[in-house]
Amino acid sequence: MSAVYENFGVSFMYPENWQLADESGPQDAGPKTISVHSPSGAFWSLQVCDPPADPQSLADQFKLTMAAEYEGLEAFAAAEEVADLSLLGYDMDFYCLDFVISANVRAARVGQRVYVISCQAETREFDELSPVFKAMTISLLREK
Repeated sequence: MSAVYENFGVSFMYPENWQLADESGPQDAGPKTISVHSPSGAFWSLQVCDPPADPQSLADQFKLTMAAEYEGLEAFAAAEEVADLSLLGYDMDFYCLDFVISANVRAARVGQRVYVISCQAETREFDELSPVFKAMTISLLREK
């Protein structure tokens, strides 16, 4: 079964056994951030930024932040179409403790806002969860 998140003009579906963390704060205070965590620790995250945010700049900033945090980060530019929107960003791999982690970030302008969508999981789990991450993203973007 699916649960639904709805707040500040954003709506998406997510697995009901995943934990939602709404870090968006007051309506007028900066970017809004929502993340959904799987029982195994993987996560999908959405950051909603108001103008004048630029999708490519935000994706670049995300990659730079990851590179500063994780030595040896490998990042590859990526683009995809989802629900008739062009998403730009990066596919990334890095080591954390003794695990290889895969992550990606995608950013797109949706109306006046910019959505920055990221997901992360241990590499051996990432492929298994990719359809779930994609379904969450599609449910977010399908009505935009």
